[in-house]
Amino acid sequence: MHHVPFVHRATIPVAGTRVEVQEARLDGDVIRMKVSLHHERSGWMRPDYNFTYAIRLPTLATIEVARGVRFVASATPIDRDHTWLWARYGQDYIPGWLGGGAITRLAAKFDLELVFTHQDMRMLASQQRNSPDDISSYHLFEADRAIALYFGLRKQAMDGAYSRVSSIKLRSAGAE
Repeated sequence: MHHVPFVHRATIPVAGTRVEVQEARLDGDVIRMKVSLHHERSGWMRPDYNFTYAIRLPTLATIEVARGVRFVASATPIDRDHTWLWARYGQDYIPGWLGGGAITRLAAKFDLELVFTHQDMRMLASQQRNSPDDISSYHLFEADRAIALYFGLRKQAMDGAYSRVSSIKLRSAGAE
């Protein structure tokens, strides 16, 4: 959520620039996080903007952007330089028979064509690539607690995968 007030200033102008991580914890293999974006000076035209996340490895995220409004996203690497992104949007306010499905499709179209394509992609294209295996190359702060949890879970999963592959190789080598 750290990028929202800077990258999405035109589409989410109410988001403040101060990130307050209210919760970042591990719940089994799910990272749960609650974040508020505050303004430096509060006021009725400067509300807090709250998000709730649940992230499960390898790349499944449920993000509630407002009470009853959420999306689920998953990213699947295709090769070293390309990733397939899937997203599903939902809201609890307007039933499908009253046009709720059309509203979520419009939200998805808005998010893909304006927010993701013209804002997120520009930011991603400008970033330096760090080695995903070298967490020491990142400069994490207290507000990055959920990111640190993600790196920890990822390392645990990778170590487990390497261990399983090594075990299989040892068993098959012993069978020869």
